Amino acid sequence: MEERALELIQAAGLKRYEVSNFARPGRECRHNQATWRGADYLALGPGAHGHLQGARWAWLAGAGAYARAVEQGREPQAFREELTPQSRGLELFMLGLRTTEGVDLSAVDRLVSGGLKRKWGRALAEIQAKGWARLKGNRLIPTPRGLAMADAAAALFA
Repeated sequence: MEERALELIQAAGLKRYEVSNFARPGRECRHNQATWRGADYLALGPGAHGHLQGARWAWLAGAGAYARAVEQGREPQAFREELTPQSRGLELFMLGLRTTEGVDLSAVDRLVSGGLKRKWGRALAEIQAKGWARLKGNRLIPTPRGLAMADAAAALFA
């Protein structure tokens, strides 16, 4: 059924760009793409999530609690976490393996100060041996089978 659905979606002029997202060329969701690439994004309003230079946070979800915190001069933060370079690298694998553009291995290598092969060399070899991804330049690109196995593929890097 999934294969037939993919055929129908593609025949309608939509292109797959993530495991569960399709769009007409040029109409992909830029916010989602930025998130999958590990970019920074702004959090505005109750329940919003943000990411800036390795810190991630969420504002309080309830409008009342959010407003009370602001009125009291407090940040309406529900949580905040500081991501290590390794956890940021793992996220790039987890998110990039869900996309048709894959993972920018150069970006991951920069995050872990040149230790990509030492940290994840075995996982890189295994994902390719299983046929879930292939190397194309400095990118690890999931195959169609790899997109179907994105969570299992990402788990190899944990």
